Amino acid sequence: VAGQMIYRAYYGGDQYQINSRLTLNYGFRLDQMGPWSERFDRLSVLIPNAVSPLASVTGLPLMGKFGLVNSPDRPSRNNTDLHNLPAPRLGLAYRIMDKTVIRTGYGIFWLPSEVANTGPQSDPVNAYTTPFVGTTDGSLTPFNRLSNPFPSGIVQPPGHNANFQQLFEGQGFSASLPHDPSAYAQQWNFGIQHELPGSVAVEVDYAGSKGTHLPGPAQQLDQLPDQFLSMGAALQQLVPNPFFGQVQVGALANPTVARGQLLRPFPQYTGYSVLSPMDRNSIYHSAQVKVEKRFNKGGSILGSYTWAKLISDTDTLTAWLEPNGGASVQDSNNIRLERSLVNYDVAHRLVISYALDLPFGKDQKFLSGLRGLPDKIVSGWGVNGISTFQSGTPLPLTDAVNLTNSFGGGSRPNSTGHSAQLSGSSQSRLNEWFNTTDFTAPPAFTFGNVARTLPDVRGPGIDNFDFAVFKNTPLTERLGLQFRTEVFNIFNRVQFSPPGLSLGTPQFGVISGQYNNPRLVQFALRLLF
Repeated sequence: VAGQMIYRAYYGGDQYQINSRLTLNYGFRLDQMGPWSERFDRLSVLIPNAVSPLASVTGLPLMGKFGLVNSPDRPSRNNTDLHNLPAPRLGLAYRIMDKTVIRTGYGIFWLPSEVANTGPQSDPVNAYTTPFVGTTDGSLTPFNRLSNPFPSGIVQPPGHNANFQQLFEGQGFSASLPHDPSAYAQQWNFGIQHELPGSVAVEVDYAGSKGTHLPGPAQQLDQLPDQFLSMGAALQQLVPNPFFGQVQVGALANPTVARGQLLRPFPQYTGYSVLSPMDRNSIYHSAQVKVEKRFNKGGSILGSYTWAKLISDTDTLTAWLEPNGGASVQDSNNIRLERSLVNYDVAHRLVISYALDLPFGKDQKFLSGLRGLPDKIVSGWGVNGISTFQSGTPLPLTDAVNLTNSFGGGSRPNSTGHSAQLSGSSQSRLNEWFNTTDFTAPPAFTFGNVARTLPDVRGPGIDNFDFAVFKNTPLTERLGLQFRTEVFNIFNRVQFSPPGLSLGTPQFGVISGQYNNPRLVQFALRLLF
């Protein structure tokens, strides 16, 4: 593919000193982010309210289709609309006393379009896959087998082909909604800075943020409406397929089909979902404390502590970067039930960093009388390091087997109503990180009542120390040599991987791996000129 996204921004700002104590900062940005286009118009969009091409053939009141850009379905060459996005900024700084300052600010920040994975590389006209149909009756009996997984052959991606709709019918795909709003975040803060005697600076802040229209994982529009779950086993009964002969590949190419498939909002598809829907929200609050001490002879120590909570109805789109992965949506018909702590929420985080020149050698407190070679050996030594202490992140639970029969929904366990949190050291809980008996599999044709993430059970935290020792040796006035020894995770402490999160597997609640790296030592020699 040959995708393109053009970014334009116009911005301006100014600082105005109202009086000797009060300073105002203000400005704005006007962003035009994207959207995507493709050189050969190989992009598609969802059109849920359009009449399906199969409606006239089958006589059924079918809605929902895919449309190509630069076509009557979507005249624009872009798969989403272009938005003009003003973003104001405002900040105030007020000096109460000579060594005390109050700062506050507010701003709106629009998220770039590339945050949502809606580029041409993800579009179904370019990422078309031939489906493997392993069963047609909810895993009761096998259909195609691994010995011949694609008896009808492998179909190539259609690209910008007017007949592409025929390949999509009977299968499940995701594409963009062309008129989705743009995502933005509001951020605000208030803080006090004060200088104490002895070159010590203290800062106490509150910071908050609210995300609106955030992108979420692909949202299934074709999930079975919840009221049909009461039909139970009748949903998996095979009935005559009205699309037989009209669909070429997939489960809907067979003479019979599960009754539940025909009760879906878009029964001509096995999945009809929005790629990165812009309908999620978040709220973040934090208290932050920072203390910094600077030494007269060189060096400083900085301690930063954050107490925070982040609530949202979605998780990061880069779930593979998080220890717990990503929590999938259980019921696309009720996104509001997804609201919980995000699976990367960190309640407590303390970071202590330091850099110190050791007081040995010429003009220093100790051994100041040395000269020549002894002075070059003793002088110029220093140490620095970072120590990080962080609480664990919330755990997202799933079911090993999805018995909801919801045709597109997920499955989570039921909670007994008791907290599954266990006390004790990490090492003592490796075989049972939380009380697994507090969770049970939900009955068939129902959803579990566990939240997207557990509010009271978290994974292992971080307790890490990085340390470095270095020596600066001047060779001439303009030339110097630095030798460094850096030790990451100097005490070789382990950060355990999250426990097994899938109910119904032997690993449920069991920690069986290490997430961080063991002690790593590296040496470096650097020439300064």
